[in-house]
Amino acid sequence: MANEWGVAKKQAMKILGGKGKIPDDKALFASFSATGKAMDVFKKYRDDIETKITDLQDHLENYSSMLDQYEARLEKDNLGLDKNNKDDAKKITQAQGVLGEALTDIEKDCDEKIKGFKEVARHLILVAQYKLAAH
Repeated sequence: MANEWGVAKKQAMKILGGKGKIPDDKALFASFSATGKAMDVFKKYRDDIETKITDLQDHLENYSSMLDQYEARLEKDNLGLDKNNKDDAKKITQAQGVLGEALTDIEKDCDEKIKGFKEVARHLILVAQYKLAAH
């Protein structure tokens, strides 16, 4: 802005001549400077949130993997009962079904969050690529 404004001011003063006067523009430049600082803060926060989202995605993917591992472990476990006892075997199967269903629901929720944050990260990348006016 400073270069463009300086050139425009010189051209205008040539037109106006020696008697011409352009209003004081200090407030304009102060506002421009403040806008540049705010833009720098915005860019930093954008970069910070992109890093935080990537970190969160990593944690969610790790959590999803741990859910899978726990579900596999649960399927093999006797849950403290005797699998050779007919009544216990039935209880084990029922309890594993209830717990497995809950884990499946939790995994679905986790996978939806992963998908959602991938979309958010994509939008942040697009914001980063948007050509913001230089200050």
